[in-house]
Amino acid sequence: MVLLNKTDVEFIDKLINKYTILYIKNDFINAEISGDVDLREVKIGLGISNLMSTSKKYSYQMRALKFATVISNIIDSPILLKRCVNILKNLTIFTFEDVLARKKGYKDTLIQTRGVALFESLYMEEFFTKRFGNIEERINKFQLEVSNAIEYSQNISVSAPTSIGKSFLMKKILIDFLLEKDGGNIIYLVPTRALINEVMNDIQKEINYQGISGRFFVSCSSEISIDKLTKRGVFVLTQERLNQLCSNIEGSFLKVDLIIIDEAQQIMHGARGVLLEYTIKRAKDIWKYAKLFFISPLIQNPQIFIDRFKLDNEYHLNEKRPSVNQNIIKLEKSSKRSRIDIKYNGILVGDFEFKKAKLKKQEDRIAYIINSFNNGENSIIYCNIQSLTRKVCNTLINTYEYPIDENPELDEFSNFLKNYICDQYDLVNLIKRGLAYHYSKLPSIIKLGIEDLASKGYLKIVACTSTLLEGINVQANNIYIFNPSKNAQPLTNLDFWNLSGRAGRMSKDICGNIICIDFGKWFEKSYAKREIEDVEFKKNLVIRNDIKKFSEFTRNKEEIVITRANKKEIETFQQVEGVLILEKIEGVNIIETYSDQGNLEEIKEVECIITDIVQKNVVPEELLKKLVGIDIKSLNNLWNLFERNTKSIQAYIPINPFGEGVNKRFKDILDIINDVFFNNTNSEKRLAAIRVVALNWMQEKSLKSILFHNFDPKQYTSKEINNRIEESISFLNDDIRFTFSKYIYAYQETLKTFLENTDRHMYIEKIPNYPLFLEFGASNKVTLELMTLGIFREGAIEVAKYIYGEDSKLIIDELKHLDLSTINMNTYIKKKLKEKIDLMI
Repeated sequence: MVLLNKTDVEFIDKLINKYTILYIKNDFINAEISGDVDLREVKIGLGISNLMSTSKKYSYQMRALKFATVISNIIDSPILLKRCVNILKNLTIFTFEDVLARKKGYKDTLIQTRGVALFESLYMEEFFTKRFGNIEERINKFQLEVSNAIEYSQNISVSAPTSIGKSFLMKKILIDFLLEKDGGNIIYLVPTRALINEVMNDIQKEINYQGISGRFFVSCSSEISIDKLTKRGVFVLTQERLNQLCSNIEGSFLKVDLIIIDEAQQIMHGARGVLLEYTIKRAKDIWKYAKLFFISPLIQNPQIFIDRFKLDNEYHLNEKRPSVNQNIIKLEKSSKRSRIDIKYNGILVGDFEFKKAKLKKQEDRIAYIINSFNNGENSIIYCNIQSLTRKVCNTLINTYEYPIDENPELDEFSNFLKNYICDQYDLVNLIKRGLAYHYSKLPSIIKLGIEDLASKGYLKIVACTSTLLEGINVQANNIYIFNPSKNAQPLTNLDFWNLSGRAGRMSKDICGNIICIDFGKWFEKSYAKREIEDVEFKKNLVIRNDIKKFSEFTRNKEEIVITRANKKEIETFQQVEGVLILEKIEGVNIIETYSDQGNLEEIKEVECIITDIVQKNVVPEELLKKLVGIDIKSLNNLWNLFERNTKSIQAYIPINPFGEGVNKRFKDILDIINDVFFNNTNSEKRLAAIRVVALNWMQEKSLKSILFHNFDPKQYTSKEINNRIEESISFLNDDIRFTFSKYIYAYQETLKTFLENTDRHMYIEKIPNYPLFLEFGASNKVTLELMTLGIFREGAIEVAKYIYGEDSKLIIDELKHLDLSTINMNTYIKKKLKEKIDLMI
């Protein structure tokens, strides 16, 4: 038992405030603080912190973490740094010693540990060392508890702060499963397509690190031919791709031992949250003996996943303590004219000039504050909307505070962007100066390049949107936040603290800084209490909180879809309706399952409408499962169209993107989709643009030619060119790769099912996989195989010209002997290709 009294606690709280303020003054204001450091009280504080670090009380552990890390920032004494290291070791944060070595040149060998202290140190290190695969790793308490739990529990749900090392642990656990004799495959579920390549690369690196490369595959494909699987591996999928995998006739014959659901809290967000719940349930029904592993950032109720999916032999953990100290620094309007106050924990640290009248735009104000208040460390700027990321970065450039960095990797990536897009592209100039913006709709190769440079610490500033909330691994010492929102709604408490967790990462920083530009007191009003939220399933939230609007939607769907501006709400309602229809078909009593005293009448109405829909439905149930969330009435209309034209059904079959007559056939299909699914709300001009861009994309044309179709950059200003680039990228991603790809998938799957039900199997084989082509931007079989192995589009298109095998095994064998030095291609693409190929083989 740790014996501490109230005076000790008050004393350490006082020291934390004092020395954090000194750290802020020293790091951000360049103030001289040596005269304010009292080594006697520091030593006493370290003694109290050492006791607190051995306590089981969360509040004591947090005080120990805060004091030891803040003191490590201020002092250079090897003896005192050693005591800080020991405190962090007591908290099982073993990486802190390496951080100090890198940041401050700390060497443990300078101070010898003897006697009981040596014994305790050796015991701690041995106790928290565990073998994963072929290698022993030193891990923290959270990682040890979870890795032990997965050995004796069938299903696990854990919640923990962003910086605690969840991703590191997942890779290690995954290796153990792969190495089990007679084991099965692993499904790693990620919330967005943007995360797929990052996770695939991390897994492949771990496989190589373990010395087992070549024994297992890592793929992002849901198009599985079981008879061609010659080895086990990991499928990295989104919920959409997992649903497709589940719909594969052979899916139930694929052995799966482990399903990892990363960022599981996304189950409470929008249509994709509803789909996530549905696909997890479906996967659980198919792979009944697979372990389910839910991973969330800091949530209050990780056991909700266990309860919802009725999982037995379970283990859940809610770990609250982070592995990195994060200082919350607030910048507030001062009572003094034209000044901003710097505050920590309500205490005034200092101030700086701020003449708002001269800074009329939001990007001007943000840029001014960042230049006025920074510590020279890498920083993230959170922006509520995509366009603001560009504006902030360009404003920073115009302050002349960011000269060209002579870093060759920055120069190489900048030159690539110049050739890949154009020399007027904003990022060409920004990257050379160590700045970048990042959002989900950027082309994959550009996002990956920015993330790679950021992870190496080469980017001083990255301005980004809510991609950070979706697990993208962009980290920094500081994160600047101003009145944060997502989709025009204030961030939830959960999202805010998940976002803030990107400030300072375990094994990277001594501490991180969350800098809240708190004009209007938004932090105090919404986030100061740091309440940990419960996760609730989106379907339940709709039925409980939005039942009247949902009931209206089921009654007047056609009118609402056309007139309502809130597309995300409509997509969510469509997804909920689709799941309820399937539940009704399966015999679920909707009234008994979902009604309560507050929504009984509305639920009865919904149940009545859904019953009527089910009774009139002619589409097979298996097709509805594939296309859950697509309007069932539209699917029935499409099915009836095929029935009316059964004799001329060949005219409805898509043609290969390079085939004769593809332009006319694709136009006809888009017209049908516009009529059946969109009630003819897309204009002819818009459909023509979709047709041209989609065909060029599938035909593996360069991104530059697609972005600048019917647009000559030489005739426009830099601002107009960058606006065109942003609009074209959004059009490609939102309209083609997501919206129309989804409905083309619905068209093709309905056509395939119709052909199968009418015994015309010979036509099914002729149908090209347009949805896959549209998602990947390729239609050549070799290019697609390369991309499912994790090679980016541009590299895959180039390499495919030199590959003759068509399945993954033959392709990998050829890649081993491919001499990239003899191939004429962009230097950056060649370098990244070599890195990826080396990783794979």
